[in-house]
Amino acid sequence: LEHLFLSFAQGQAPCLRLCKPPTSTLMCLLCVFSSSGQPHVKVSAWAGENVVLPCEIPPTEDISVEWSKKGLKPDVVYLYRDGCETHEMKNPGRTSLSLDKLVNGDVSLKLSEVKLSDEGKYRCYIPSLGRESIVELVACTAELYVVLHTDDTVCP
Repeated sequence: LEHLFLSFAQGQAPCLRLCKPPTSTLMCLLCVFSSSGQPHVKVSAWAGENVVLPCEIPPTEDISVEWSKKGLKPDVVYLYRDGCETHEMKNPGRTSLSLDKLVNGDVSLKLSEVKLSDEGKYRCYIPSLGRESIVELVACTAELYVVLHTDDTVCP
């Protein structure tokens, strides 16, 4: 049984995803868009699920990463510096990095139990490299989907 999902975000092009078992129908949707010639990463997640906002750098031993979200006060949602998480900077408190993957340059942010208020643009900034990337999170509450069957079963 395969599921074909078509997701819409206001003012954006639709994103299409095909899921085959055992893939969860609530897995995050990753679409890449172009805006003004620059890559723009957009991630969609269903309210209540966990999502990973991707960010990668060349592998290095001296890793500091600042994740922030425009519009929050303070805007920092996660800070990893000098080999330590800065817990007081974990706004909204549901953010984490996979510390095992840091050494390989994977500084992607995991956001647990997505809320509609989490929607927006997140900035991954690496101070030592002067690099940043922007990931836009779209929080979804409804989905249009088509179920494809390989047998003659008809679903309502």
